[in-house]
Amino acid sequence: MRNDFACIVISHGRPECNIVKVLRECGYTGKIYIVVDDEDKTLPDYVDRYGNYVHVFRKEEDFDTGDLGGSKACGVFARNQCLKVAEKNNLTYYLELDDNLQSLAYRYNDEGHLRGIKAKGIDRLFEGICEYFDEAPVQCIGFGNAVDYIGGVPTFESGKANRAVMNSFFLRTSNKIQWRSRFSDDIITVVD
Repeated sequence: MRNDFACIVISHGRPECNIVKVLRECGYTGKIYIVVDDEDKTLPDYVDRYGNYVHVFRKEEDFDTGDLGGSKACGVFARNQCLKVAEKNNLTYYLELDDNLQSLAYRYNDEGHLRGIKAKGIDRLFEGICEYFDEAPVQCIGFGNAVDYIGGVPTFESGKANRAVMNSFFLRTSNKIQWRSRFSDDIITVVD
């Protein structure tokens, strides 16, 4: 896997980070950084598992949270750290992922039934997406979620699965994205 790309996982309270296992099972051979806040009681477990690949941060409100205050139990604080991790590690591209994703699969039409097959050789896919970023005027690319394909094959083949990107965000480090709002940060950022 190229050196200027990595997966950056936001996490809290789940040091097993299911998506790390999923990525490795899919053949990903590159770097994975884990972003965890300093208030997480399981922080020592993260450090034991991932060592120097853990990025620890303090939850700071140096961005618009979209409200007058409230709980810090949301992903927006960690999301705003991902760009810092990418810059610190000299990445050109990164894939920002939530820690609880259960699988990565390719979808296909099997005689009128929408099926999925576990993704393999995912390094090639990630390499291709990085190349696509160099050629296309896009800011963000994401995987479709299972809920995007409610309606089965007709929804899948019509291309109408165009919900907001969420849970997985392929980004260019030069695109200085800033996440806003405690709630629906993915939708607000896409609109922004």
